[in-house]
Amino acid sequence: TTGNLPGAGSPQTLAHTCTGANRVLLVTVYINDTASDVVTGVTYNSVAMTRSPNGFKASPGSESAYLYYLAAPATGANNVSVSFTGTHGISFSALSYTGGSQTAPLDSDANFGVNSASSPQTYTTTVVAANCWLAMIFILAEGGTPTADTGIIRETQGGGSWAFDSNGTVGTGAQGIQVSFTLAPKRNHGIGASIAPLPPFGPQITF
Repeated sequence: TTGNLPGAGSPQTLAHTCTGANRVLLVTVYINDTASDVVTGVTYNSVAMTRSPNGFKASPGSESAYLYYLAAPATGANNVSVSFTGTHGISFSALSYTGGSQTAPLDSDANFGVNSASSPQTYTTTVVAANCWLAMIFILAEGGTPTADTGIIRETQGGGSWAFDSNGTVGTGAQGIQVSFTLAPKRNHGIGASIAPLPPFGPQITF
């Protein structure tokens, strides 16, 4: 689910429906007119979401990217609400997954920024657990349209930002999504994360 609003005041809301078991919700946010950290909070169904450890990235220009997550979001149609200081152009996406860890839903995350980058670029995070999915917000600050060479565009946020995921599980170690784009060189930045799978049952005791 995506929203895209130029010159918007806070808060801004977006309806998103979560279904299935062992749910994990990610929300990516793009502020397109300031590199300052202006987002003060994100909620889903009035429950506060957590910013990932590397969940803020400012570009060399005047844009910023954010990543928030929540385990066990409420089922059904509920509102994502993004609060921020000032008035800004904003776009944001909600991506929900099933089969994720309910205690530690984010396996890893990393932010990235490249000035005058050539195409393609691969953006990676160091995955700890096997069978994670990758997801990322990608900002292409100077126009053009990216394509995911090794993943899939799940949501297009508009305004120069896109949400991608791996469209399947990945292995451990450095794992990434390769992105190609037109009009290179380009200033681009974003945040990538791996979504932890539901852990297997622990050791069993036999009496």
